[in-house]
Amino acid sequence: MTIKSTNIVLFPDRVQEELFETLDDVFYYAITYFKEQINSIIESLFSGMKISSQLEDEIFSQLIYWSTYCLPIGAKKETIYQHYLQANKEIFEYRSLKVREVLASWLHLNPSFYYVEKSDSLSGRVFVLLDVFNEQSKIVCIYNRKFQAPKRGELISGLLMPMGDDTYTTLGGLIHLPGNNIEHVVNEMIAYAIKHRLGTSLENRRMLYPVLLLIALKQMASDK
Repeated sequence: MTIKSTNIVLFPDRVQEELFETLDDVFYYAITYFKEQINSIIESLFSGMKISSQLEDEIFSQLIYWSTYCLPIGAKKETIYQHYLQANKEIFEYRSLKVREVLASWLHLNPSFYYVEKSDSLSGRVFVLLDVFNEQSKIVCIYNRKFQAPKRGELISGLLMPMGDDTYTTLGGLIHLPGNNIEHVVNEMIAYAIKHRLGTSLENRRMLYPVLLLIALKQMASDK
């Protein structure tokens, strides 16, 4: 069975099939109704980051997903994903309990930074990632047709989507942060997170992501 996506092919169970269809639908909804706002948000971030156009291209897709699932917008301070759920609430009332539980979990997403613990699966598509902030490991399955495979010991960043079976998947490409001094980069991010009370609220953690990403990018650039 092929999921209706330009970049994903897999043979999922019914729950995962519905989840991937929803991911496609959320993306279509976001670019249909909020494209100008997303572009404005990202352009503003890039203006403040002052990074190369190559780095902008590398992090662009993850910032789209951060803008969609994590950034409150408008008078009600709701995410685009919340707008999507409200616009389609009658449809989701008829979805299975499991699907609705996973969709609800997507309301609490937060992109983070990860060490690649394991990258030697037989399929080449399953990885174990360790969150640098809470030291929790996650099993991540990547279903994209083409992707840059994470390598053991590497530092990567991005938004991981729960898929209802204790695994996660990615949207687009993860951000790879190569360098010779990864521990120093992580320590800099952790120090900043502690100083600004990263763990106090989900909203605070979400809003700090672009800043932490810039810290990582700047530190990696200085290592070269």
